[in-house]
Amino acid sequence: MRRPGPPSFLAHAAVIALTLAAVAAQAHTDSGSAKTARLTQALNYPVLKGYALVGDWEGVLTLALGLQATTSIRVGELPGRLYIDLRA
Repeated sequence: MRRPGPPSFLAHAAVIALTLAAVAAQAHTDSGSAKTARLTQALNYPVLKGYALVGDWEGVLTLALGLQATTSIRVGELPGRLYIDLRA
């Protein structure tokens, strides 16, 4: 599955995109039906402006986050978890 074009929340000049890819993941059933109810969501948070599922192909799930252009991004690991810290 591929979504045509970028999500509308990414059209704003003050928004950048962060793309996350998960390997060995899928957002659809074996018959091809979507497992998620919402594929794109615009938000009005100070840093996170929206998200979109932009790819689900060959076991790679790709998610785009629309972020405020001046966002600081920190990635870390906790026992059994990966986290992404976003700061304006």
